[in-house]
Amino acid sequence: MTKSIKKFFNMVEVTLAIAVVGIGIAGIMSLFPVAVSASRDAIADNYAADTADQMIAYISIISKADWATFIAGSSVPDESSIPSDPISSLACATDTGLENIKASGTSGIFKITQGSGNGIVDFSAFIKVWRTQLPQMNIAGQVTNVGWDSTFLYGSGVHIEISYPAEAPAAGRKKINYYFEVFKN
Repeated sequence: MTKSIKKFFNMVEVTLAIAVVGIGIAGIMSLFPVAVSASRDAIADNYAADTADQMIAYISIISKADWATFIAGSSVPDESSIPSDPISSLACATDTGLENIKASGTSGIFKITQGSGNGIVDFSAFIKVWRTQLPQMNIAGQVTNVGWDSTFLYGSGVHIEISYPAEAPAAGRKKINYYFEVFKN
């Protein structure tokens, strides 16, 4: 009768196995910061699109209710009158009636802060809104080139720029621009 001898792993094999598993785990762990950053950016992009949608609805409703003041007047300024960095203009922020959006003392500057509760801020951004003339309009069946003054009698192009995160310096913020046209009833 022959005795069978059991062979176990030797120390070199165990060390190599642990090293291979360790390298694999380290490689997987190095992907976590990239995934967290991509997730944070995707969430911020969704918040920015949601904020733009809120502002478009707000401007459309207000402009239809009081065109003379809101679009033809000075409530939505021209681009040249908006500061490039809106931080200083938010010292006296007032409520707009929109959830988490505050208006500044400067026309066309807003700040939004959205969070998941308990004082945690998920997204904060500055919003700049300005108007531009429409190059052509169909008025009473006639396509006409309209000048600066006559544009605001019938319609206007409205630009919305959302820059975030608000805590970053102006040069370090991501900026997303939206454009829509609003017309007088």
